[in-house]
Amino acid sequence: MFQELAPHPHTRAAKQKSDDKRPPERKRKKPTILDLSRLAAEHPDIDYLTPCWEAVLKAFYGYALEDRDIENLLIVTKRPRAFWEARRDGGKPFSELWARVGRRGQKTSTTALISIYETLFGGHEKHLMAGERGRINILSHGKDGSATLARFVEIYCEALGLAFKRETSGIGKNSRELFAISQDGKRARFDIAITPPTMKATRGPASPMNVFDEFAFLGSEENENVNSDVEVMAAAKPSMLQFKSTNPKTVVISSPLGEVGLFHKTIEEFLAHETNDEVLAVSGASWVFNPEGASIEMTHKLERDPDKHAREYGAVPSGAEGVAFVKEDVVNAFVPRTGVFEWGRPFMMLDSSGGGNTFACALAVCGSPTDVRIQKKIRTADGSIVVLRGPDGQPLLEDPAEKSIVRIGSVFGFKGDEIRRIGMDAVIQRIAEEAKVNGCNYVFADQYGAPFLASALRMCGVELRWFNHTNESKHHSVVLLRWLMRDGLFSIVEHEGLLHDLKTYPRRVRGGRFVYGHPATTGHHNDFASMLLTFGHAMNAMSESGGIIGKDANGQEFTIEKAPKQVAGGRTEWIPKDSSWLDKIKAKQAA
Repeated sequence: MFQELAPHPHTRAAKQKSDDKRPPERKRKKPTILDLSRLAAEHPDIDYLTPCWEAVLKAFYGYALEDRDIENLLIVTKRPRAFWEARRDGGKPFSELWARVGRRGQKTSTTALISIYETLFGGHEKHLMAGERGRINILSHGKDGSATLARFVEIYCEALGLAFKRETSGIGKNSRELFAISQDGKRARFDIAITPPTMKATRGPASPMNVFDEFAFLGSEENENVNSDVEVMAAAKPSMLQFKSTNPKTVVISSPLGEVGLFHKTIEEFLAHETNDEVLAVSGASWVFNPEGASIEMTHKLERDPDKHAREYGAVPSGAEGVAFVKEDVVNAFVPRTGVFEWGRPFMMLDSSGGGNTFACALAVCGSPTDVRIQKKIRTADGSIVVLRGPDGQPLLEDPAEKSIVRIGSVFGFKGDEIRRIGMDAVIQRIAEEAKVNGCNYVFADQYGAPFLASALRMCGVELRWFNHTNESKHHSVVLLRWLMRDGLFSIVEHEGLLHDLKTYPRRVRGGRFVYGHPATTGHHNDFASMLLTFGHAMNAMSESGGIIGKDANGQEFTIEKAPKQVAGGRTEWIPKDSSWLDKIKAKQAA
């Protein structure tokens, strides 16, 4: 019969047979990451892990926990005590670590420690082919951050007595640092690469661990279409595929920014999770993760503004960072306003997406305070109206209004599937009917499809006024809307879509200017927010002519009755690298 062929001398099977003939070597106990930190701490420039970081890494690697560790984990993970008590004697290592940590919270030094530990003692070598080299990727946002990380890797190598070769390639923000580390004269099978966070950064060598530094500051999928946080993370996952049995790891350590993006969503999803043993999310202030280096007193002395202090040191994401409107003001705009008003004539706002496949509409009316008093009434369960009366039997009267109001009483829209089903003529007819039934004299819209909409609505007896939405005009519209929200002049009917759009409407700085909304190539739309911006454009057009009569982009006149009066200089806002706002204030003062 067939004889078994001898394996080729360079195959893995032949190497295994050759190794079997050697006398067994005494296995050395694998050090823990805590052992590595203790050894490195003998260096004068490195400290041992703080108690909080020690607890987090014990939990991440599945080590046994002490009472102090559990108490720290209760603070930074918000998980129930029972979860950590069950892991007191050790448990399954987590696959992902997402850490939201305040400034000066020892994020960079911990990132370097984890990277070196996985390079030397991760146990991933068995998944590499003969002659193959792997890589630990550190994707760092910002040139200065990359330089600091590289310096910490050097310091740890020096402290641990490791020889290394450092290579730099690329220029400026595209530069990359590559560390080839040797232990006992033998080069490690994995190198450490510090690269910019791009989709191409993790292509090439296999990687058992990808580390993301300051990930919150990478453009979110909602704001960018190239190298967004979602796309960069997705591009990194395939590099870890072959290391399944040695638990490939994803480590994301960052200070917070805003309440948008993959970093914020993941932290909020897994923080306080009661059962998940794959993703460990932690969140803590600077003084929690580094009590000796960042005291509460010192951080307050450095930053007096409470919102900035909470974000920079308290690890609390800003509700206004990366978005156009202040979250608290948006929520308050949906609180019903009481009082008696003298109402103007209603009007309608309309936004059609660039492709014309969705419509967002709203009916609104402005009111001004009046001295007229009316009786308080409520609607009972059977639909009847009842006058409220006091203890003396006299009717109760509504309190007089103190300031003007913009009331949005109806919000509706049409999505692509509905438009294709009923046809564009039916959509135009529905919009016109809503406008006429509610006594609207104008429908306001942006420039997209304006000629067609104006002609179609005019045939139905409704006048359209449209405005060119430029980046500059959007900024002035946002400033006006922020003023209305801040001063409590909005009263918006409950509507989930409009509330979501206003909370998440993007604002970022690019080229020295604020840029609003999503890039057209992303496919994302904030139709309801854009609809409200059109109202801001109309208000600004009226202010240019004294606040009585305005003109749209086509030179057609219009008016918004009882619109809130704008205070001169009351809604001026700084624009990066622009001093025109200051020139306007000086001109008004001189006049």
